[in-house]
Amino acid sequence: MLLDLHSHSTFSDGTYTPEDLILKAKEKNLILYSITDHDNIDAQKDAIYYAEKYGINYITGLEISCKFKNMFDILGYNISLDNDDLNAALKKVQNFRKNRNNLMIERLNSLGFDITLEEVINEAHGDVVGRPHFARVLLKKGYVKDRDEAFDKYLGDGKIAHIPKEKIEPKEAVRLIKNAGGFPVIAHPKYLKLSYNKLKNIILELKGYGLWE
Repeated sequence: MLLDLHSHSTFSDGTYTPEDLILKAKEKNLILYSITDHDNIDAQKDAIYYAEKYGINYITGLEISCKFKNMFDILGYNISLDNDDLNAALKKVQNFRKNRNNLMIERLNSLGFDITLEEVINEAHGDVVGRPHFARVLLKKGYVKDRDEAFDKYLGDGKIAHIPKEKIEPKEAVRLIKNAGGFPVIAHPKYLKLSYNKLKNIILELKGYGLWE
């Protein structure tokens, strides 16, 4: 049984379009597939269309970034794309992210880097703008020697040019997914970096809000 229920398209931090990803799923003969972009469902309609076109069994998905001391994401599967509550919450996150890009440009300019938001947007080539695109501009302009240096010195979490993302409380993420008819699941729990007992307690707490077993 081959399936892939955690992938990202160009609508978040992936490098392939929804059609590209569906074609790759077909090449690998996956029996079930889902695109789970960060904090948005913008790829879903395209994914559904191409999945039907190429004969891929597809379920809608997304990955919600949650407030926590370490990386904490919750995946949602089989969600309704027309749920007003979910769409309003995601819109709020996306609007903050647009302002965040401006703030990061201001921060980098204050550090002496001559870059503009337009340059970063152009580097994204129509994709959702994120830190990897800032890193590419810094690299192209010779401010860093590679992507790792851009993140290690300036763009990584807690670094001097980093502006934290707007994030949703874990229990609220579970509620939003559940109310949209979906199945909420904790993504890559190892990144929580918790002991067994602490992880167990979080899972038990979130089960009370509807975390999928």
